[in-house]
Amino acid sequence: MMGCPPSLRGRTRVLKKAGDSDSDSDPDSDSDDEDTQATFLKRIQSINNAAEASAKKGKKSPSEIAEERALAIEEAQNQKLEADVKIDDKRSRRAMSRTLKQKRRDLKREHKHKKRELKAAHGKGKGKAKKNPAWKMAKKEYKTKRKELRKDRAKARQEWREARSERLRERREARRGVAEQEEEMSKMVWLIVENLDDPVA
Repeated sequence: MMGCPPSLRGRTRVLKKAGDSDSDSDPDSDSDDEDTQATFLKRIQSINNAAEASAKKGKKSPSEIAEERALAIEEAQNQKLEADVKIDDKRSRRAMSRTLKQKRRDLKREHKHKKRELKAAHGKGKGKAKKNPAWKMAKKEYKTKRKELRKDRAKARQEWREARSERLRERREARRGVAEQEEEMSKMVWLIVENLDDPVA
């Protein structure tokens, strides 16, 4: 598939920058995620076809073909693992970003509302209201909550990184178990093929 021309790439960046800053909160934004399972199954089918073709040619021994097949499957599993982790990371980051942005918007909205109330209470504009202790208290409270939000963001990022490491570890363990099963099955299948290829005494 042809790539996007440079002129269109530049235009896309401009449009994205000029658009809504909350565009990543669109629930349909995950629709472009790759179907890694379908890609993996196609890859496995291609590997099996290549192994069968190699066996028919007879230039390699069944054990060599089985080894090559096992290595190709392991590589395909690693690629799927990396793709799955990237997609999970992207989705979790989107969710985390949406939550933090919403908290920040709510805080700003609350602070603006409080300032409007103080201005209306004094009736002489912002200058008069700023001298009121309540104004200073509201500003101090806003700064305190904003600091808490920054701490929450740092904590969320740390938790996200820890969760990502855990997901990666679990997927690796799962893949290792599948790889071991695949290897055993390959040995059994190609042992049968090798026995069938041996001439009958």
